[in-house]
Amino acid sequence: MTIEGYFLDGKTSKRVASRLESHCRADLSKKVTICDLDGVEIISLDLSELRISSRIGNTPRTVDFPDGQQFVTENNDAIDVLVAGVSSGSGSLIHKLESRLLIVVAACLVTLAVVWGATVYGVPQFAKTVAFNMPQGLMASSSSDLDLLDATFFDPSQLDKEEQQRVYNLLNPYIEDYTRRLDGDSVVAPALYFRSGVGANAFALFGGQIVITDDLIKLVEHDYELVAVLLHELGHLEHKHLLRRAIQDTVFTVMLFFLIGDSASLDIISALPTLLADMAYSRDFESEADHYALQQMHSHNIDLNYFSSLAEHMANEYDTPDQQASNHQSDEVVSDSKWEYLSTHPSWEERAQMVEKFKRSQAAH
Repeated sequence: MTIEGYFLDGKTSKRVASRLESHCRADLSKKVTICDLDGVEIISLDLSELRISSRIGNTPRTVDFPDGQQFVTENNDAIDVLVAGVSSGSGSLIHKLESRLLIVVAACLVTLAVVWGATVYGVPQFAKTVAFNMPQGLMASSSSDLDLLDATFFDPSQLDKEEQQRVYNLLNPYIEDYTRRLDGDSVVAPALYFRSGVGANAFALFGGQIVITDDLIKLVEHDYELVAVLLHELGHLEHKHLLRRAIQDTVFTVMLFFLIGDSASLDIISALPTLLADMAYSRDFESEADHYALQQMHSHNIDLNYFSSLAEHMANEYDTPDQQASNHQSDEVVSDSKWEYLSTHPSWEERAQMVEKFKRSQAAH
């Protein structure tokens, strides 16, 4: 039997066009010889001394020699005949499995189910476990986060000192109450800062810094709406959302790397699924922080309608005029689920419904 292919010497990348020839001895053992196209022998060994790759579809097969040499061929059928009766031949389990369509389809479905389960449940739970078991000293040392944002993102607050002091006096009792209730070193102690330059917004950073912007302070119509903002950001700290999100993004990217197996194209291929997963996680975190804020407002006897009015002010600030008109046409949530999923925050209608649901749950108790 003669099989066409090419030979690699195991020392260089040079490929030599060659032929594999097999001969049966009197004792029925097989001898394999590799010759170049001129018939000059390159190497010769017993078949039992070689390692032959299993058949997977029509991918090239390799015959590996003990000293690192290798013969490669695309003639899978001839290799199957060569190794007939040898465990690594055409009877390989992998080849049998990948040759059956139903098994391939079932394997794909199982793989998709496992990836979906890991993305929706496994990764978030893993991130939560790691975040809540991470030494708090690592988080407390992240004070440089605000310095970096000040240099690249924020502008100094333009509020006069009297207004800053008024807002600080309004919110600080809730920060002190939160700090008194800290469970040992499990959560960082928060501190309040004022900044501008990024619109109406608020941020909770790794090191416990809570940043409230000038535009947000000007946007609210009642002080208790600012309290709702603060309690929402405290909810992010309480549940360690920023750290969990960083862990989730990292794990999800690693998962995609192992699935894709090509680091060169990872950035392009993984961009969309990573974005979608990250936004879904963000919506979950926002809802969790909202629920924390409602619980704290209720415990402090603050009217929960201030949370609803704050959500509406924020929606009106960031929605386009057409979106605003659409929002006011109906009290029901009418939206395309695709775009709801792409939103990183629940809509103000969803938040208003959350408030009403929370009120009913408290009334039931």
